[in-house]
Amino acid sequence: MGQAAPRASVIMPVHNRARLARLAIDSVLAQSYEDFELLVVDDGSTDEVPALLTSYGTRLRTISRARGGPAAARNTAIRESRGGLLALVDSDDLAWPDYLASQIGFLDANPHVEIAACAWRRIGPDGSQLPQFGFPTVSGNAAEQWIRYGGGFPVPMITPGTVFRRSVADRIGLFDEGLETWEDVDFWIRAAKAGIVFGSNPKLLMEWRRTPDSVGQDREASLRSLPRYLDHIFVDGNLPPALAALRPATSAGYYCQLGLAFLDAFVKTGSGQKLEYAAICLQRAARFHPGSVGHQSLVWDHFINACAGMPGFRRDRLLATIGAGFHAAEGEEWQRQVRRAVESRPAPAREAAAKNAEEKIPHKRSTWAWFRRRSA
Repeated sequence: MGQAAPRASVIMPVHNRARLARLAIDSVLAQSYEDFELLVVDDGSTDEVPALLTSYGTRLRTISRARGGPAAARNTAIRESRGGLLALVDSDDLAWPDYLASQIGFLDANPHVEIAACAWRRIGPDGSQLPQFGFPTVSGNAAEQWIRYGGGFPVPMITPGTVFRRSVADRIGLFDEGLETWEDVDFWIRAAKAGIVFGSNPKLLMEWRRTPDSVGQDREASLRSLPRYLDHIFVDGNLPPALAALRPATSAGYYCQLGLAFLDAFVKTGSGQKLEYAAICLQRAARFHPGSVGHQSLVWDHFINACAGMPGFRRDRLLATIGAGFHAAEGEEWQRQVRRAVESRPAPAREAAAKNAEEKIPHKRSTWAWFRRRSA
C-alpha cells in the first residue's frame, strides 16, 4: 500500500465484535493482490475494537464515528476512500487470499460489468464450515431478479465479497442511511433500476458468517425499514409496467418471510410481542395481496405444528390472537385456513405433529439437513 492512490479500497464497518473483526481484517491483509487500502470504520464500538484497530498501525486506515449503522459506516469509508474500485467485506466474514485478485481480474476482463459478485460458503458463528454454498446469478441488468427476490426467489448475490466501480456510487448515490436494514439490497436494486450492469464471478472467494448479533438478524429493525425499502423499489423512479405489476406479490412475499421469522422467534421464546409482530407482518402481506397469506402453507404448517407441541397450547387463543388482527385486513381466507388446520388436529395428535414437523416441512434453517435425509 504505497502513497499513490490504490487501485481498490476495501470497506469494512465494525461494531462491538473485536474477536471476529481481527479474523476478518487478517484475511484482507493476507491478500495476494497488493494494490489496495483497507478502511475499517469503528461504528461506535464500546468493546476492544478501538484498541484492536490501533494495534494494526499503518496497515489499515481507521475511521471512528458515532454509532450510525452499516449504511452510515460504509458511506463514511467510501467518502474517505481513494480507490477506483470499492470492495465490501463485513467484520464477521473471511476473504480468501485470492479474493481481490480474482474479482479485480474479473472486472478487468469484463469492462462492461460495473458490479461483480462472487460465490460464497457459509460458516457457523464459531467458524465451522457448513455444507452450504451460494453462487451468484446476477447478470446484465438484474432489476427483475432483485425485485422477484422478495417473492421467495433465491438471493441473486450477497453483499460481502462484492466489488464495484466507484462510478456506481457517483451515479446512484451512497447507501441509504435511513434504512436500519435492507440498505445493501436497496443499493443493488437502485443500481439495477439505473441500468448498471452486474456480473457473476463463479469463483468461491468469501466465507459468509451469520451470527445472532448480525444486523440482518434484527427482525424489529427489518420491520421498521421495510416500508421505506419497498417504496424505493416501486415508488421512487420509473419501472417498466411488467416489473411495477410485481409490487403486490413481491411486497407480500417480503412481509410473509419476515412474519415467518417472527413466528420462529415466538415458538422459541414464547414472547407475545413476537407473535404480535408476526401478525402485523402477515396483516400487511394480506393488504398487499389478499391471497398471499393463504398460499403460504409453509408458514402456517410450520407455525401450527410448532405451536401444537407447546405447553399450554390453546387453539382458541391462537385463533383469537392472530385471527382478530386479520379481520381488518380482509384476511377471512387466512382465518378459514388456519382454523381448519388447527381444529383438524385432535389433542393426542398434536405432540406427534410437533415432533414430525421438521421432517415434513423443511425449516429454513435446517433445509440442508432435511434435503440430505430425503436424498439418502
